[in-house]
Amino acid sequence: MTTETFAVPEVIAREYRAGETTLKSTQPLAPFAPSMAHLLRMHAAERPDRMIATEDLGGDDRQRLTWGEARRRADAIAAFLLANGAGPRRPLLVLSGNSLDHLLVMLGAFTAAVPVVPVTPAYSLLSKDFARLQGIVSVSRPGVVFAAGEIEFGPALDAIAGFVPVRLLSGASTPSATGLDDLPHRPADPTVERAFSELTPNTVAKIMFTSGSTGAPKGVITTHRMLCSNQQGFVQVWPFLATEPPVLVDWLPWSHVFGGNHVLGMALAGGGTIHIDGGRPGGPVFQKTIDALSGVAPTMHFNVPLGWAALEADREFAEHFFSRLRLMFNAGASMPEPLWRRLKALAADVADHPVPLISGFGSTETAPTVTIAHEPSPPYGGIGTPMPGVTVKLVPAGEKLEARVKGPNVFPGYYEDEVATTAAFDDEGFFKTGDALSLVDPGNPSAGMRFGGRLGENFKLTSGSWPRSTPWPTP
Repeated sequence: MTTETFAVPEVIAREYRAGETTLKSTQPLAPFAPSMAHLLRMHAAERPDRMIATEDLGGDDRQRLTWGEARRRADAIAAFLLANGAGPRRPLLVLSGNSLDHLLVMLGAFTAAVPVVPVTPAYSLLSKDFARLQGIVSVSRPGVVFAAGEIEFGPALDAIAGFVPVRLLSGASTPSATGLDDLPHRPADPTVERAFSELTPNTVAKIMFTSGSTGAPKGVITTHRMLCSNQQGFVQVWPFLATEPPVLVDWLPWSHVFGGNHVLGMALAGGGTIHIDGGRPGGPVFQKTIDALSGVAPTMHFNVPLGWAALEADREFAEHFFSRLRLMFNAGASMPEPLWRRLKALAADVADHPVPLISGFGSTETAPTVTIAHEPSPPYGGIGTPMPGVTVKLVPAGEKLEARVKGPNVFPGYYEDEVATTAAFDDEGFFKTGDALSLVDPGNPSAGMRFGGRLGENFKLTSGSWPRSTPWPTP
């Protein structure tokens, strides 16, 4: 490990109006890719035979997808979407958990400049009336729906049949839907190449619906600028990413911003590999996570406190897990301090190199990362400093300081909701997060910040869930 893990955090703090402070990294944001589709094509050209992702098929079998094959199949999916009425105002609705097929349709939509609407599977598989799903469909008006299976998602597909005219499925075609396996590939399809050539950083990549903890879900417009600028910021604060393509084993849902933008985005932007983990923290299904991690030693790992706690038990497993790990990243909820101390001690005991335990802060509206820790030994509860190019404004709100954010990672607004969009920004164009932050050391802003909770006093479970809902977590 010759490349330094972290850049030195340096922050400029300025007193600003009555009681307000702005914080910004001294490191300017470097140029970034125009879109995630451009990154796909770049890495596919440079490393076509490298694995972009794998998925468990049961037993010891894993399905594998290379960067070159991902590019070829994404082009075929892009052609299908464009031929069937999908476009900037007719997005692709995705009803699926994390899978290779989910990844492929996402990449195909990116290539075709078609926004992706990833919906948590709970709205399709656990709902009885499908009201949340129908609400999302009525707002986003998708042109095509992708479902991971016609039987599993059949009731949900029937509930929206009158809204979405075209169905795309995993596997082979059926009488009512086209299968991914049957899509023809035409190299350099002119329709696809025309759509790709028109991609810009302002093109909408996703519409990510919040969970609706305070009402109906709102669609967060997520542009390629937001995704790509956030990933460029990571390369600048974690320099090893510039030369070491990340290897990730991950379960975090792609329908939520942390798994779908932060983690998956890091693998895609860095030309790395994501091994899709079919497990979840807690319960018997977590054994799938242990099995996945036993087969692959990750270079970084992202998890929620409940997941981290389950990884402590076995020393032989820990030696393998930490063998090439650059960092541990906690999100979803604040980690209990005893667990934080145990994990740091375990890493120091079994690894032959430092493995810092860090965190950050963000939201669905910021793609997601606003602040990130990039120091070898951040304090307990520390969430780091602003990402390059991001300005954080701390505004008095009662006894707390609300974090407001401006930068290329901030969303342009809520989809088809001008009232909510206007309310989300202050008079200077800063996004009002509704979260409280504080400086670790008021005399040294480069020491970073701590999360002070929601201004509304909600709280998170150690699984990363809110008691009443599951929006993207702020650690």
